[in-house]
Amino acid sequence: MKTKKTLRDRWGEFKTACKAKWLETCCWAERNKEVLIVAIPIVVSGSIELVKTVIKYQSTHEEKELKERYVYDRSAGHYYETKRQPKSSEWREIDYRHNVLHQPLGEVLADMRLLK
Repeated sequence: MKTKKTLRDRWGEFKTACKAKWLETCCWAERNKEVLIVAIPIVVSGSIELVKTVIKYQSTHEEKELKERYVYDRSAGHYYETKRQPKSSEWREIDYRHNVLHQPLGEVLADMRLLK
C-alpha cells in the first residue's frame, strides 16, 4: 500500500527538479554562447511585438464593449449601463424622445426597459 506524499515532500521534490533544470540550462548556455547572441535579440523583439499586439487588442476590445454597453448623456454628464446595445429603431426613438420631447435620457431608457 502506497502512502500519500505530503505537500512539503512534493514541494521539496519540485524544488530539487527545478534546481537540476536550472543547472542544466546554465551549462547549455555556457556551451552555446554564439547561439544565444543571435537568439536573444530575436526572442526579445518578438516578445515585445507580441505584448504590444495583445495590449492593443485588449484596449480596443474593452473600448468596443464600453460603447456597446453604455449610453452617455451629455446634458447630465452621466453614463447609463444598458442590458444590450439598442437597435437602430430604438436609437431613433431614444433620439426623438430625448431631443424633441426633452425627456431625460435615463427616463427614456428606463421606459424602454434597456437599463441594467
